[in-house]
Amino acid sequence: MKMKFMNPGIDTKEVTVTIKSEHRPKKKDVSKINNLEPFYDILPMSRLSFNGMNTDVENMMKKLGVLQRDPHEHGKMDVDITIMTSKKQPNIQSFFKSTTNVLPTQEKLDNIQNKTDSVVLISDTNSPTSSVSHINRHNIFNYVKRVLTQNEIHDILNSIWIPDVNYNFPVKIFIVGKDKTTKRLKFQYKWFASFPWLVYSDIDNGAYCKFCVAFSTNYAGINNQTLGSLVTKKIEHIYLKMNCINGKDRVNDQQNKRCKQNVTAANGYADYLQLDKLLDSQTMLSTQNGRVSHDEHLFIVTHQAYELWFKQILFEMDIVCKLLSANLWNNEHEMFNILKRLGRISSIIKLLLEHFGVLETMTPYDFAEFRDYLTPASGFQSLQFRMIENKLGLKKENRVSCCKSYTDCFSDKKYDELERTSAEPSLFTLVCHWLESTPMLKDNIVWDRYRRAADHWLEGSTESDISCLEKRRKIMDSVFKCDQHKRLVEKGNRTFSHMALKGAIIVYAYRHEKGYALANRILESLVDIDTLLSKWRYSHFVMVHKMIGSFSSGTGGTTGSEYLRSTLCDSYRIFIDLINLPALMIPAIYIPSLIKSQGN
Repeated sequence: MKMKFMNPGIDTKEVTVTIKSEHRPKKKDVSKINNLEPFYDILPMSRLSFNGMNTDVENMMKKLGVLQRDPHEHGKMDVDITIMTSKKQPNIQSFFKSTTNVLPTQEKLDNIQNKTDSVVLISDTNSPTSSVSHINRHNIFNYVKRVLTQNEIHDILNSIWIPDVNYNFPVKIFIVGKDKTTKRLKFQYKWFASFPWLVYSDIDNGAYCKFCVAFSTNYAGINNQTLGSLVTKKIEHIYLKMNCINGKDRVNDQQNKRCKQNVTAANGYADYLQLDKLLDSQTMLSTQNGRVSHDEHLFIVTHQAYELWFKQILFEMDIVCKLLSANLWNNEHEMFNILKRLGRISSIIKLLLEHFGVLETMTPYDFAEFRDYLTPASGFQSLQFRMIENKLGLKKENRVSCCKSYTDCFSDKKYDELERTSAEPSLFTLVCHWLESTPMLKDNIVWDRYRRAADHWLEGSTESDISCLEKRRKIMDSVFKCDQHKRLVEKGNRTFSHMALKGAIIVYAYRHEKGYALANRILESLVDIDTLLSKWRYSHFVMVHKMIGSFSSGTGGTTGSEYLRSTLCDSYRIFIDLINLPALMIPAIYIPSLIKSQGN
């Protein structure tokens, strides 16, 4: 326990008292130390700060002989008070004891006193520290060990900070059991979906129960017994519990199943990955033609890697589309699942963008050495990339016309597979249906209040430029008037249905309300994917233009770099309405607050 005492008379005078306890002392032992009894309930794992020097506490420290000089002198003083008891008391600290930020040596393992099957946290490889989190008042750490107002409890339950899906959780090191096995474990993002009560703070790298933090008191329950420290302390044991559930128990279940049925198991790493097939599939045509070009090997491997990642993107998209087909608004678990998989697709596309840098280590002259051998093969003929476009929702009429149809590139079997993806509901269609079912749109109360707020904003506008004001009015009319919106859709300037656009606006406007934060993050992930694909198309064009210039045709019969340039247009942007959404919104200060019943 750390106690900080400041002298109110002189700003720079400070005494810090650190009380260390190997085991939780009995209350009667603590009571022997003058004025320490009030701190019993927070020993040994809390921090207290007091403004102003407490004379009784000062006297208590003098009795303990810990004051080496007058605390009223200038400067800081750190004082350690060690409390030991004759009998070990079971408490949460003995199970999750933190020491140094290094891997344990054998000597440390041998010196662990607990001889029972215990679990000890010995290291946290990341110290608590994000300055951003300290600024974020919705971080759960900021609510711990405090008397909370009703508004703060509301914030905990509805607006508490959750790490981004790509957040890098720190590794924690545990010693487990009598054999003192060392485990390195990380917090898993998927746990948020499994446990609605779970939240995380990157200030102290700890997991908490948000309901416990919101509603705990010093005394509660039957006969007013003291609540356990897990109510308001970070929960370390979740790492081991979930590791057991997700690891050991799962392995045992799999082993039991293998006893009951015949299971095909891999014979080894190479067998599992079928590396013989994979690594024997790089056939260099330049070698077969007697003119070896070593850069052709790089060209083949890079494009094979593209196709493997395309396959993974299709795999993730199939799962997302299946989940979107159900009612998501009352299923946070599946919304988290969608968010995770959309984030994974974005990460893959970012990786594919890096591939261009690898390819560009090959000069145009290196490429020219084997380019003629590629004809008529071309990236234009990538079936999987066309399937990705179809599954996203790119319509045939929005594709740029070329000297040949991309469907002519495929055999009957592959053509049928491509047409199947075109006939299935696309990600765009499923997102539209999902937004059309936004709960706040079940009646027009919220939308009507939003429309009146928009009118109020336009009427009170101080815009001096009349043309700009009229432009704003036209934009708002296209948002609120269905017939005007439909005309924009017919012209190709919008893609969502009017109801889907209304749903997207409501999700964005009330993204801090319960149930809408996740929905807004899903929409943001869709925009990320759309934007990253546009970057990929542009990078592809730049690389090809560098390699073959503006006047060379593509090996597959296209116009080469000019064809790729023509795909850099809004007709290839699937979620263009989400990208343009900020321009359709009214300022945040005009957005009407929700009546409690409307948020349900």
